[in-house]
Amino acid sequence: MNAVMTVDIIQDYINDIKKIDISQNLADMIFPFCFSTELWDKYKRFDEETHLIDMNAFQKVKYFGDGNTEGLSAEISNIPDDTGGIYIYVIENPIVPFSGHHIMYVGRAMFTQNQNLRARARTHFYQYKRGDENERLERVFDNWKEYVYLFYLPLSDNEKIDLAERELINTLTPPCNKDDYSPAIRRKLRANFFA
Repeated sequence: MNAVMTVDIIQDYINDIKKIDISQNLADMIFPFCFSTELWDKYKRFDEETHLIDMNAFQKVKYFGDGNTEGLSAEISNIPDDTGGIYIYVIENPIVPFSGHHIMYVGRAMFTQNQNLRARARTHFYQYKRGDENERLERVFDNWKEYVYLFYLPLSDNEKIDLAERELINTLTPPCNKDDYSPAIRRKLRANFFA
């Protein structure tokens, strides 16, 4: 491609960008994130002692269906229904994939007669469709449907599931879990973000 043609393409792109009328309410697109290296270091020390969970064992599925964002992805059926575990809702940036996954929510599915990992993933969807989902997670689903992924880690020990969820929430401080933090972390975050 010659330089003149490249300049023309770039100029056309810039002109098109200037014409864009952003119809999204940008206030709905803003979430406060806290990346605390102190909390990360604390978790690393905790993990070295406990080996609580293997972060490399998380698996990933698209949450909403392709082309049919009104329904769940067919990949949800890959989530096991014979165990509990930890799950994380993530927004994935499609422009610069290596730029990071934005962790929005950490949850757990205890393993009982009525609850399991797949059932919990579906429950969030049905709560969302009824309009009684966590309002912050509802915003994520409303605004980023095609970019929402669910990472999950099957675990069978309910005590381990409970501990892992609590530790991950307090370490990663996902914005949709704002009421689930330990009291000390919640106070500090509220003072800075949620006032």
